[in-house]
Amino acid sequence: MHIRRMLSLLLLLPVSLFAHCVDLAGSYSAHGTDPSTGPYTASVQISEPNEAGVFNIFWWFNDGSTSSGSGVRQDDELSIIYLLGSSYGTQAYKISSHNHHILLSGPYLEYGDTVPGHETLTKNHD
Repeated sequence: MHIRRMLSLLLLLPVSLFAHCVDLAGSYSAHGTDPSTGPYTASVQISEPNEAGVFNIFWWFNDGSTSSGSGVRQDDELSIIYLLGSSYGTQAYKISSHNHHILLSGPYLEYGDTVPGHETLTKNHD
């Protein structure tokens, strides 16, 4: 019984360590779906966190627009508030890995909207 318990803990270890060990800073390719305008793509840069653990995030959309935001990380989630033009909103990313790529994926909502959009970031191998 003791060996089974240890094996099950060992199987969970990589998952829990992953969330804490992933370096989020770097460049990303983004694709998403805006409920008003449809699909979009962007380039994204996430800074190293400052002493308080706050990340700065910058988006360069393929239509020429830009956005910036700040966020905090807790375990396998990154929560962001952003400014896009004169509108602002929130983004909730879940941090995961797929085929050796770091992924951040989740819903976002601009102030006043009633339907969320969705965005996925894939970390580039710099």
